[in-house]
Amino acid sequence: MVALDDIIADVKSDYPEADLKSTTVDGKIYAVKMVDDMGVLYYRKSILKKAGVMPPASIDDLISASKALITKDQKGLFIGNDAGVTPSAAVPSWDRSSGQ
Repeated sequence: MVALDDIIADVKSDYPEADLKSTTVDGKIYAVKMVDDMGVLYYRKSILKKAGVMPPASIDDLISASKALITKDQKGLFIGNDAGVTPSAAVPSWDRSSGQ
């Protein structure tokens, strides 16, 4: 592998610091992200209200809300058409200590 620092020097400021940090080893940049996917959680207010559940503000809240919303007629959580593989990959990286 070859560091890319000299190749991206002119455009380095176009990249968010967090993206560069995730691809930097020993102060050298070895990759640049092509796409940043943003995670989005959609929920139906009416279903949450009916179940007495507040919108989740953390991963722990999401897990609790999901369990509380399970009925014989509905799932408590649906994560995509690929059985949740793609969106749930980001769940372990959630920083539980800061709520981010």
